[in-house]
Amino acid sequence: MSEIDISEMNSNDQINTFAFGNVFLKRAIELGWIVGKKEKTEKWFFLTEKGKEEIGSFGIDINELLKYKSVQKKIEPEGIQRFHVMKQMTEDVHHNVVYLTPEEERILRRCNVSEVEFGILTPSQIAFTTNNQITAERASQLISMSALKKLPGIGETMVSKLYLIGIRNPEDLKFTTPEELRIKLEQRLGAPINDHIKDGLQKAIDSLHQ
Repeated sequence: MSEIDISEMNSNDQINTFAFGNVFLKRAIELGWIVGKKEKTEKWFFLTEKGKEEIGSFGIDINELLKYKSVQKKIEPEGIQRFHVMKQMTEDVHHNVVYLTPEEERILRRCNVSEVEFGILTPSQIAFTTNNQITAERASQLISMSALKKLPGIGETMVSKLYLIGIRNPEDLKFTTPEELRIKLEQRLGAPINDHIKDGLQKAIDSLHQ
């Protein structure tokens, strides 16, 4: 960790370390994008100018990392946000999305990123940590699929099937039924869904209402 004179740093560049995963923070320090000083009871970390440029290039909102956030923040119009969400959902429904390919598993192991951190790191942070070998877009899919996979009765294969019919996260399951899902899956896959799968879907939905 770099030894720095805290008095020379701009307090506006001080970051909130809780905004980072451990792997992300460690690598950023190694690259000189973040500098800091840690004592027994206190610690200070700051973004360097290089860090602002490099981290920002991964699509990460620098303002979200700062300890003292600026009051003004550009907000994308709701209509544009909705367009992007609907466009992504339409694309996902027409493509078979697999949860963690063998190559992605190898990449994550090399970068010391575990599945547990899918619930902690943002898509942009995963892209940064893996040097964009796993893109932010793909990381977003993996985070959503990981949340589905944690539900009882849902395995990796079922997660991929649900993604095909637009079920992207646990909240999407809340207002549906196993029978509705069965019909959609059979229409999409062109094959019958057995009762065992329906039972698993029921367990997942029930867990969301407990």
